Amino acid sequence: IGVLKTARSRPYFLTGWLWYLGTLVPVIGLVQIGEHAMADRFAYIPLIGLYCIIAWGVPELIKKWCYKHVALTTAAVILIISLAVAARIQVGHWSDTIHLFEHSLSVTANNYQLHNNLANEYRLQNKPDKAIEHYQAALKIIQHFNRSHAAAQIHYNLALAYASKGMFDNAIEHYRLSIMQNPNNIDAYNNIGLAYYAKGNNDTAINYYQAALRLNPGYVNAYYNLGLAYLAQKRFDNAIENFTVFLQYRPDYADAHYNISRAYRNKGALEKADEHLRITEKLNQAQAHSD
Repeated sequence: IGVLKTARSRPYFLTGWLWYLGTLVPVIGLVQIGEHAMADRFAYIPLIGLYCIIAWGVPELIKKWCYKHVALTTAAVILIISLAVAARIQVGHWSDTIHLFEHSLSVTANNYQLHNNLANEYRLQNKPDKAIEHYQAALKIIQHFNRSHAAAQIHYNLALAYASKGMFDNAIEHYRLSIMQNPNNIDAYNNIGLAYYAKGNNDTAINYYQAALRLNPGYVNAYYNLGLAYLAQKRFDNAIENFTVFLQYRPDYADAHYNISRAYRNKGALEKADEHLRITEKLNQAQAHSD
């Protein structure tokens, strides 16, 4: 109402206010795009309208002051110093990823994404206990939301943390929960196979590797893992078959050449075994030189 009343005498009020409203409407959530319902950055462009009102309004407000230039200069200096101090404090929270997420958790609540992201960083820094703590916190929060895909990812991440500690039974439990929430999680099928392989249960591991390949026949790692499981079972023909497929995609992977060499040697195919062993040595030497 105030803007409309002053539209003729102070048109910058109308311009600034219409700018503010016009650019704010698309980001107020009437139609939400993406996961974020609100964010500081959504206000950047709308606030230009309010700053226009301030830029033209303040000089008009104080035009009759005797010391308006001194007042404006003093106010500007105080404002700039205050913003600089505030920015310095805020930048301190960005010193590293963990510090940033821990600060974010201290000023928010029920944020499963923050717990998950912080846990991911702890896991990357080889701190699985801290990672597990925050993954579990994320799962407690997310049960109140209808976010099955997000829950599947957190269960998967938690399984990775347990697996890194050698707690394969716990890892298997959460890989299964991840698959229940997201049956197309190929990595979960592959990694639950790895957990069973680590426990010495090669039959179950093979079943899960094959399930991953049914979802995506081009999932290369599953062929290598199948080769290892068949090799452990002394099913050398099956091992060679899967290592061969893997090497079609990754001919420069030294461990695959070494393991297929083992399979050929156990079959008595010494010439093929020696061929792959020589390739293994060349690849290892090349890697050593590059390091």
